[in-house]
Amino acid sequence: MNESQYPTIPETVRGRHEWKIARSIGQGGFGVVFRAVCADPAQPGGFPPEVAIKLFRPPAGTKVRELLDSELSSLLALRHDRIPRVWDWKLDGEDAFVAMDYYPTGSTRDFLAYDQPFDDAQAWRLLTDLLKALVAAHSAGLLHLDVKPSNVLLDGKGGYVLTDFGISRASWASRQQLPIRGVGTPGYQAPEQFFRIHDQWDVRTDLWGVGATAWSLLTGINLYSRFRELRTKGTTADPSLPSLTDFRPDLPPRLTEVIDALLQTNPEQRPGGAAEVLAEVELFATGSQDDSGTHERLSSHMITEEAIQPVIDAMMDPLWRRFMEEPESRRHVAHFSEGELLASHGEKAHHTFVLLQGTVIVERDGREIARENREGTFLGEVATLAGRSRTANLRAATNTWAAVFNAAQLEKLLIQNPSICLRLVKTLAVRVDRESNKGTEQGA
Repeated sequence: MNESQYPTIPETVRGRHEWKIARSIGQGGFGVVFRAVCADPAQPGGFPPEVAIKLFRPPAGTKVRELLDSELSSLLALRHDRIPRVWDWKLDGEDAFVAMDYYPTGSTRDFLAYDQPFDDAQAWRLLTDLLKALVAAHSAGLLHLDVKPSNVLLDGKGGYVLTDFGISRASWASRQQLPIRGVGTPGYQAPEQFFRIHDQWDVRTDLWGVGATAWSLLTGINLYSRFRELRTKGTTADPSLPSLTDFRPDLPPRLTEVIDALLQTNPEQRPGGAAEVLAEVELFATGSQDDSGTHERLSSHMITEEAIQPVIDAMMDPLWRRFMEEPESRRHVAHFSEGELLASHGEKAHHTFVLLQGTVIVERDGREIARENREGTFLGEVATLAGRSRTANLRAATNTWAAVFNAAQLEKLLIQNPSICLRLVKTLAVRVDRESNKGTEQGA
């Protein structure tokens, strides 16, 4: 849809406040975006001088209220400086709209239009800002599902803002409600979107969108317009992209490695969440040589099928034993020798540990605060799901075996196994109660 096809452009629209429509600044399949100013005589304090108003005119058969509910609920759930803020809205009637922050400097699509490929400094900043936005969205349980250059706005200060959460959905829990067709943009869709493999859509789907957007802006190639040329081999559809080094051999190897990791065809081979990639990007962007994080340490601890079976045979908890007997579950098992760190205080938390055998000490400020040895105990799950830094060391007190899950794998585990999810909720409740009681005793 474009402005000329828009049946009637109102001079003003009203939600909680009245807004005067200025000019069109963009359009999509569901409506047109206009620049607008607040026309209320008594304009509330703190309002920006201008906003971007999306007036909805969806295709025939689309329910406007459902569409608006989706976009508005997504945006209201997110408060982050890398995501536009909502100022006003109207859900019913012909002039349904959402008013958001206005960014007059345009989107990164303009760089493609004027053939201005990004340099590595721009790419590091782009990755940082997009990943920060996705950490906020994923922490709220939302997938974006359409990350692309036209949805990345310039903030006018050298940074980037992720917009258009109109097709966002709760990750995993409601993916069955997503339409089979039309989610995402050709060229920027992850392979699981391209092939409509519904049950693989999760936080790693958005990571592909970040990688594809960075690839596009670094090469100057619009993946939408050259989609078939780049992602079709003969008569067989190929969801992968050519190596970035084929087009930009001048880029720092670490930058290429990060983007290549996001563009793995198999989502299981991508990083497990936006927070995990963000920690790596922030490390590399500063030029730090310290890349010894949890992921590298864990790679050397994964054990063979033969070594796993005795651990499973010795398990007493029927729920976890049944789960670990599944072939897919066994690939998560790692072994830690006495005294080894599973995770350290202050590092970005990307993995959760489920204790299968052995004893783990939780240390904070140089002292032991807990000792865990019960099968099925979750360790580090809050930091993993929240994308926060560790607040304690996790150290093996004995030979210890644990199942290790990144953020995406943990989310999948909890959604697909309600009994395990309930166990975790109860465990968290006990921890909160225990901490609360400690605080009461100290206060007394």
